[in-house]
Amino acid sequence: MAKLYTYPLSLRRLVTASISIGGALFVWLVVRRQLNLDAIMAFLLLGILCAWVMLELHSTLKLDENGISYRTFKGRSTLKWFEITDVHTSPHALFIIVAHRNTKIVLHHGEYAGIGTGFEPFEDLRHEVTRHTLPRLSKIWEQEGLPLVCRYPGITRAIMLVYAVPLLLIITFFILFVTSTEGMVAEKIAFLILGILAIVPFWLRDYRKNHKTLTVTSEGIKQTNGQDIFIQWSEVQEIMITEEALGFGSITVKGHAGLEMQIPRSIQKCGAIIYWLKRYTNLPETSHSIMTEQW
Repeated sequence: MAKLYTYPLSLRRLVTASISIGGALFVWLVVRRQLNLDAIMAFLLLGILCAWVMLELHSTLKLDENGISYRTFKGRSTLKWFEITDVHTSPHALFIIVAHRNTKIVLHHGEYAGIGTGFEPFEDLRHEVTRHTLPRLSKIWEQEGLPLVCRYPGITRAIMLVYAVPLLLIITFFILFVTSTEGMVAEKIAFLILGILAIVPFWLRDYRKNHKTLTVTSEGIKQTNGQDIFIQWSEVQEIMITEEALGFGSITVKGHAGLEMQIPRSIQKCGAIIYWLKRYTNLPETSHSIMTEQW
């Protein structure tokens, strides 16, 4: 039997009411002739944003015995159950990956003032996806066996966007400096260079942090990045799976003597990593040893 999942009606009504109030305000300002060019541009941008949100809120997710059908205003995509190569989930997040199609479906669910902000019923959605995928994937992971070697995702577009903001600010102030003053060529070049150099240490930190290799073996789990961190299965004391409202979250593995490694959930084969972690540590999710930190 096919199941259809949509955004909550209460959320769509709230957004519609907000847009109606904004539209009424715009009409009122037009009638009173209190609009200037800046206000018109602000309303235009706000209108585009609201239109995009409304279109997104009419997206649907349909599950049947064959697979997943995901429809948005940008189009429709269908994933067969046998195509899915990785799945991992937590109370407020669901990640579905099809490696050969380079496709990731990332679904988050939250609640604000009693109004859901994701596909509902989300718990049923998680259950249906894992029911159709994890038994088959678990057999595949068992057949592939260990060691399991995974590379960290590296510098992602989200990280690049974070660094683009200060870089654009530096370039903007540099252009203002150049156009508003005459001469001082050396000072202007020094300003640009020093501004960029101030970002470099943070870039190098994130580059090293995201260029690691994770190896899962029958003896334990090892993280390599110039300096190895190895935690034997018998030494694992805690596994914490975290979530992020706009991202993937991470898996933190804590061992004896303060050893700790943080694994981003955007890493390839994250579902397989979680499978082997649970398999070798024998820590049930109902215990305090495996915790899920809510965002």
